[in-house]
Amino acid sequence: MDPDTGEITRLFHPRRDRWEGHFAREGAGIAGKTPVGRTIVWLFGMNTGDRLHWRKLLLRLGKLE
Repeated sequence: MDPDTGEITRLFHPRRDRWEGHFAREGAGIAGKTPVGRTIVWLFGMNTGDRLHWRKLLLRLGKLE
């Protein structure tokens, strides 16, 4: 379910969907640009705990574009 609208949505398919079409990086965070993107960000907790910590570290080290 899309956390913003509560509507049921399909999941991101890595072979059929383009990452750039559904997600954007905002600093160390990842934002869903579409219902599919928002659902995956929420479902997988992409901006929580260690995931966010490691992206912040990689950004500071210049290892993440």
